[in-house]
Amino acid sequence: MKILPIDKVREADAYTIKNEPVDSIDLMERAAKSCYKWMLGKFRSTDRIKVFCGLGNNGGDGLAIARLLFKKDFRVEVFVLRYSDKSSDDFNTNLDNLRYQKKVKINEISRFEDLPETLNSDWVVDAIFGSGLSKPVTGFIGQVIEYINNQNTKVVSIDIPSGLFADKSSVDSGGAIINADVTLSFEFAKKAFMFSENLPFVKEWEIMSINLHPDFVKSVDKADYLVLVNDIQSLIKKRRKFDHKGRFGHALLIAGSYGKMGAAVLASEACMRAGAGLLTTHVPKMGYDIIQTAVPEVMTSIDRSETSFSELPDLDPYNA
Repeated sequence: MKILPIDKVREADAYTIKNEPVDSIDLMERAAKSCYKWMLGKFRSTDRIKVFCGLGNNGGDGLAIARLLFKKDFRVEVFVLRYSDKSSDDFNTNLDNLRYQKKVKINEISRFEDLPETLNSDWVVDAIFGSGLSKPVTGFIGQVIEYINNQNTKVVSIDIPSGLFADKSSVDSGGAIINADVTLSFEFAKKAFMFSENLPFVKEWEIMSINLHPDFVKSVDKADYLVLVNDIQSLIKKRRKFDHKGRFGHALLIAGSYGKMGAAVLASEACMRAGAGLLTTHVPKMGYDIIQTAVPEVMTSIDRSETSFSELPDLDPYNA
């Protein structure tokens, strides 16, 4: 799976809108429906759901999700956070669409003091800020984020937890960040999801497909990669009834040193478990007895050094 930087994700959106073609409001509806379908499998009909919306397209996603949940008879209440006089066109369209439902409670919040003391909710949908965030969240919205974090409720963030930078670490930003239980990320994982220091903010995440144009995604070479099971399954040879170890390659593993032969043992076991038919482990002289005792099914190549790796063995026999 490709992990695109945020500028490329924006380009993917624009390319899809131009070349599919599709209107941006319809792409937003796709995003909302993908999240809504996930929520149908998680939310109970009796759950109280509070949707917090910013004024950009992430907030527009939240408004569209609220509309879909309301039409399915979920108990939905919306908080529109008025931190600016400006809002995106697609946000405005979805706010009008939600107001058309009349019975949905929409709270316009412009001061922290306007929020209730407690939310009394089972789920909070965080649609305040998306992946385009460029500065730490402080002030009024920072207070709102801390308020949500202190509630006794589960939080699902749309695309990315509000306040989290998508392409870099946020630990030293000094801003408030949503502590999401689940994050529903559109089309791609974010690089920020891979940082161990972000675990309090991104406990679990799932990818929601919005069918961005595949031609653009294939064309992007400036990307990181997350290797998934599906990416490697085609590389694993199937074991047939009369197959033998010679069909599955001969691997060479160079591992271990004085005081660290456990690494060689673990790596040897892992290599065999991963599917190598034959394995030769190259170790320093002092590691021979350890490998032969701990992993007797492995062949052993001995380095001329007593305690460490000093030279490559002949590589011709190895093909895995």
